[in-house]
Amino acid sequence: ASLDVTDQVRLYASYGTSFRAPTLYERFIYFGDPNLNPERGAAWEVGGDARFVAFGEGDGIVLGLIYRNAEIEELIDFNSFFSYANIDQANIDSAEARVAFRPASWLTARLSYVYTDAQDASTGTRLLRRPQDVWNASLDFEEGAISGQVGWRRVGERSDQIYGDNGFYAGVGITPAYNVFRASAAWNFATGAQIYLAADNLTDEAYE
Repeated sequence: ASLDVTDQVRLYASYGTSFRAPTLYERFIYFGDPNLNPERGAAWEVGGDARFVAFGEGDGIVLGLIYRNAEIEELIDFNSFFSYANIDQANIDSAEARVAFRPASWLTARLSYVYTDAQDASTGTRLLRRPQDVWNASLDFEEGAISGQVGWRRVGERSDQIYGDNGFYAGVGITPAYNVFRASAAWNFATGAQIYLAADNLTDEAYE
């Protein structure tokens, strides 16, 4: 459902259910369980967007907020007994804030932050491989046939199964946060034809 409160403000909400069958890997790998049950979930979200006149542009500033909640029953995950198992229930809450600025018709700056609280409801421990903090930022320009972007993404630390450089299992631990920078440029030199150049991980970050 979506409601345009004014020409500049929009509110929205949604609800959905999900289903995921266990994979062959989760069922039959060395530490798998052929009797795994499928995951079933329900999720809802509410949010809103607002546009403001600024810098001579009708959408010179754009703000966005959204809150999400998901409850998953029989979540499949790697447990402390070295096997895949159905966790009784997992609760995942997340909130996202976005802002965009257009100081000129050809330039847009964007910044977003997502906070996630993902827990095993039966133990209160954090779910694996779900970072609490994720940041994204980008600077986009487009002038005539030329366009480009410079972007940054930071993924915060998260719990995970840790393996040493020697390949041996080291238990559940913290995987460090990392930053990735990206840049791209494009030239539409003819109708329907484009040349582009893109580079990922400009700082040669080593991450998992």
